[in-house]
Amino acid sequence: MSEISPEGLRSIVNENASLAEKLEASEDDRERLRATLAAVRAELDSARGQLEEAKEAVPTVLPPAEVAQLVDRLLSELDSQLAGLSVREGELQLKVGVQKAGEQTGFVFPSAESGPEASENLHSISVRLGPAVD
Repeated sequence: MSEISPEGLRSIVNENASLAEKLEASEDDRERLRATLAAVRAELDSARGQLEEAKEAVPTVLPPAEVAQLVDRLLSELDSQLAGLSVREGELQLKVGVQKAGEQTGFVFPSAESGPEASENLHSISVRLGPAVD
């Protein structure tokens, strides 16, 4: 077995102390990174929750053709369900908003969950119904 000189021993002790300091600094860095990661995850979870709420709050935009089909279906159902009566003349009033979704502009109908702020920007549209002209 070979002996270590006093200078070699000092060198090893100094190297050991240096490595111990680096290890301690690395452990401190790791703890800071873990805390940062936990904070970022919490922010991400919060942002995901806000995104889900925003998705639920975004109204459905219906193109005019689809609105016409819905009104036609309503009138057809009324006609078929009112035994002995028919819808001849009347007026249908809609409270709607107008919004662009992608390339298409359409109507937005507030839902029961929309809340009062949704009603502030609505427009009234009146549709008069009468007998069809042949």
